[in-house]
Amino acid sequence: MNLPRFRPPQRRPRGRIPDPGAAARQGGSRRYLWLAARTLPVLLLIVLHQWLFPPTAVRERLGYRVGDSIEREIRAPVAFEAPRPAAEVEKERREAALKVEPLYRQDGTARRRTEQELAEFDARVAAVAAVDSLDEAGRLALLHESYVGLDDAVLRAVLDERVRRRVRTALDSVAARFYAAGVVDVIPQGNYEFVWVGVGNEGELRRFPVGQLILGHRLEEELDGALTGLLTDDQERAAAVALGRYFFLPDLVLDEAETEVRRNAAMAEVSPTRRYARSERIADAGTKVTPELLAVFTAMEQAVFEQRVGSNRWVEWKMRGGRAILLLLVVLGSIRLLTHLDPSLRYDLSRFALVHLLWGLFLATAAVAMAYPDWGGPAAVPSVLLAMTAVILFGEAMAYRVVAAGMLMLLVVPAFGDPLVVAWAASAVAAVRLLRRVRNRNQFYRALAVASAAGLVAVIGVEFGQAAPVVDSMRMGVRAVGSAAVCTALSLFLLPLLEALFGVTTELTLLELSDLNHPLLRRMALESPGTFHHSQVVGTLAETAARAIGANSLLTRVGANFHDIGKMLKPRYFAENQGPGNPHDELTPQMSALVIASHVKDGIELGREWGIPPTVLAFIPEHHGTSVMQYFYKKALEADDGGTIKVDDFRYPGPKPQTRETAILMLADGCEASVRSLRRPTASRIREMVRKIFDAKMAEGELEECGLTLRELATVREAFIPVLVSLHHQRVAYPGQREHEARKEKESREARARGRRGGGSVVSGI
Repeated sequence: MNLPRFRPPQRRPRGRIPDPGAAARQGGSRRYLWLAARTLPVLLLIVLHQWLFPPTAVRERLGYRVGDSIEREIRAPVAFEAPRPAAEVEKERREAALKVEPLYRQDGTARRRTEQELAEFDARVAAVAAVDSLDEAGRLALLHESYVGLDDAVLRAVLDERVRRRVRTALDSVAARFYAAGVVDVIPQGNYEFVWVGVGNEGELRRFPVGQLILGHRLEEELDGALTGLLTDDQERAAAVALGRYFFLPDLVLDEAETEVRRNAAMAEVSPTRRYARSERIADAGTKVTPELLAVFTAMEQAVFEQRVGSNRWVEWKMRGGRAILLLLVVLGSIRLLTHLDPSLRYDLSRFALVHLLWGLFLATAAVAMAYPDWGGPAAVPSVLLAMTAVILFGEAMAYRVVAAGMLMLLVVPAFGDPLVVAWAASAVAAVRLLRRVRNRNQFYRALAVASAAGLVAVIGVEFGQAAPVVDSMRMGVRAVGSAAVCTALSLFLLPLLEALFGVTTELTLLELSDLNHPLLRRMALESPGTFHHSQVVGTLAETAARAIGANSLLTRVGANFHDIGKMLKPRYFAENQGPGNPHDELTPQMSALVIASHVKDGIELGREWGIPPTVLAFIPEHHGTSVMQYFYKKALEADDGGTIKVDDFRYPGPKPQTRETAILMLADGCEASVRSLRRPTASRIREMVRKIFDAKMAEGELEECGLTLRELATVREAFIPVLVSLHHQRVAYPGQREHEARKEKESREARARGRRGGGSVVSGI
């Protein structure tokens, strides 16, 4: 009996990768097509790189280093701009800021409020002086309650009505003169002779000389000079000075915000570069090279290079060729490393193309980020996008290598030779680590938070290390956080498209398939409830073991849910769904084997019809492997007299398990069915039965191609036992239950004896 053998795509046994060119060598055209399909993604990636990052952006490095002595005089071969020393620019900016004339706003109510407070003071002093019951000390104490800042000498002087009248007249005269000139609260430090004052309701700006203003810190001195000709008595003049300092309010208030804006504008006008004319002397012979001078040399060489490229296309093509060679080395080396980890890249063209597509997408988005420095720049290079898509599509180990290769492709461009590569790597590693096992979509938001934090800290560290201002460092950090957010949104948008285009089964797809409300699983629960229950039990068993050895437990659980969907078409032929009567009693052993084996082919066709991914469909044939249906084979041998029975007629079509996950499901399926057949499933009996199943599968060679090690097999076996014990634990017998079970067991033995005499049989559910 020749049963069809199912070979799922994208799966090959570990360590036994077939020669990818073997099939191509059957015909020359097929060979060339295969080579072209392998070469095309690499060529397209190189072309994209050349288009996104033209060689004209390359800067040639000088032979000089800091501390070297210049051998001969250097003059500018072309006109160019070079950065000025940072200290010189900073000094000039400070000087420009100090020259900015501050802006004041005129308070039209200041003079009126000053006159009002002076009048209230006069009235208060007059009222206190009129109280006959108070002595001088009492009057002073009462005035101190309202005017804490005035000393006793001033208050004692103004208690005299004649002195108070002369002082008030003098202060009114001085106030009129002062407020006409302008009284300021504070004058900022700077080198300026005029200030701007906004007067009137519309804030019309007028320019006033600083010399005519009454400055707050010099108010006492100004008052003393103004009152000298008005009050001849020193005591009266001292009292008037003290009262003026106490009551005079400034009518010109500094507008600090607008003044700061003007200062920042003046600082921004200071150019950080200097224009050098052609043949202008740059440095004399014997001059020591400083970092600032080296920056001038670098700018000069860049200008020379750009002029040379503009006049000689050969230079540009030479640069393009060198860039292509470097990129080709990076790509080929990366593919070699990735193939060691994932051998399917040797023959799976769609998977091979997907890796290059992710690299191309990363390069394109990085070019966009660099094209808009105000919004992006080096801090916004989208390493998080490459990390998230790679870890979801290829897994954690592959993702690290894909991200590292993508960064190397950027570092081929000198413009990206930036210490911020540390920030790119920090964000990418955080994203890969947080998404290595996706169990819900909320993990993307946790990954976003951690990747943003890692990028922010790294960017600030790099910027502080380069002595950047705090504001600029924080601005760069915010760009890194924004880039991570945009990358997360793009990843969630692109992943479903990439899955559909390249036939990749990600853990997000597996999460959707793990829902028991899937139409196939609901149908199984209704049409073959025994198989549905068996699948759930086996899934629990296999998932626990997969988690114990670090295999993909989610894939194992989903594979267990769908591994027996083919039984839905003929549910009564399988023991877990049988009621009274056994349809196999009416079939020959060969026909029964055909019916049982057909659920593999039926399951594959049913799964394809419903769009089940190939990685999940692989569990259907591989969990049986090429094992023999022992019950029907022995039954056929007993009925055969001519020796014509072949064991291959009773063998499942295979293939043998090709991954650890399908091998675990094979072992879980066999152990669950065997333990279920035990009459008294004690812990010791369960352990012995599990050991026998494992030994039998190893002896039959069913585990030769799955990649499980002996250590992992031992771990799987130990993980099975507690789950099986808990599933088949002994229960307390109810009254009369033991007698009922003994009677049923006796009837069962008698039925089996009659069956042996009459040729009948009972079939297992595997």
